Amino acid sequence: MESKLEDIAQFTGEIDYSDAMSISRKAASDKEYRKKVRELIVDWEDAQEDGDDEAATKAAKAIKALSPEK
Repeated sequence: MESKLEDIAQFTGEIDYSDAMSISRKAASDKEYRKKVRELIVDWEDAQEDGDDEAATKAAKAIKALSPEK
């Protein structure tokens, strides 16, 4: 999960590497949180695949909002 979050950080700039690490740590111990993050990662990946930058940015911002260190 952390590597996918790092990809999102690199491509969008909406989250940073510290967000990726803190989200991954929390996801490791919280099943419901992990499920939400995974769903947003899939949304981001789908948007990237479709070339929909707006949807990709929206998904990245939603991931940022879940960051425990925001």
